[in-house]
Amino acid sequence: MLFRSAIIADDPVEFEKQAKVADAINSFASSDASGEVVVKDGKVFWQGKEMHSVLTDRLLQMMRDGFPYEAFRNFLANLLKNPSYRSVQELYGFLEHQGLPLTEDGCFLGYKRVKDNFTDCHTGTVLNKIGCKPTMPRNTCDDNWMNQCSSGFHVGSIQYVRQFYTGEGHVMIVKVNPADVVSVPTYDNTKLRTCSYEVVGEYDKNLLEPMFNTLYSKQGAPMGTGDRKSTRLNSSHANISYAV
Repeated sequence: MLFRSAIIADDPVEFEKQAKVADAINSFASSDASGEVVVKDGKVFWQGKEMHSVLTDRLLQMMRDGFPYEAFRNFLANLLKNPSYRSVQELYGFLEHQGLPLTEDGCFLGYKRVKDNFTDCHTGTVLNKIGCKPTMPRNTCDDNWMNQCSSGFHVGSIQYVRQFYTGEGHVMIVKVNPADVVSVPTYDNTKLRTCSYEVVGEYDKNLLEPMFNTLYSKQGAPMGTGDRKSTRLNSSHANISYAV
């Protein structure tokens, strides 16, 4: 119920609630550590320029509906540090399509299959134990989204892991800063390339089950949560907010 419907219904309690929501939206800038992302008059600005995207629309709607929005705000601030225009425009849509969750500090979680000794399946030289932070120079990571298999660290959805999992090795949960994403595929693909990530947990559930069910639908309505008991996460590395 928004201002107009609260007035028509003569509901002072709901009117006051909506007023507080509006105040929260307009005071957004003071809660943004970087000071670059500002919400004013129901619009999102970055470095003084108004932004229009699925992500900004979702951020404003989450605020209006009273849902926690800090992860979206932090994700947007991190994403805008990415030098790739395509990554900035398309990463959030990919994450939402694949059901990959955001963390409170504005990163996101994905999956990666590794060997029995926790090294990568391609070269066998990159260690992927919990706490490891593999990094490569960004300009050595292929930024051509049309090349599905190329240079760079691959991170994907649970569907991506299922395609190659044979029952051997480990499935790791990794945390990626959106600023480090180099190549975003079309929605039909299930992986992306990044130049850096952090291993934050090991996935030991049945691979037919997702890490989390989506907590909010695309319309912002609450949905059921997934069973988290079987997924071992290092809580000091990944503080999960909700799925996108």
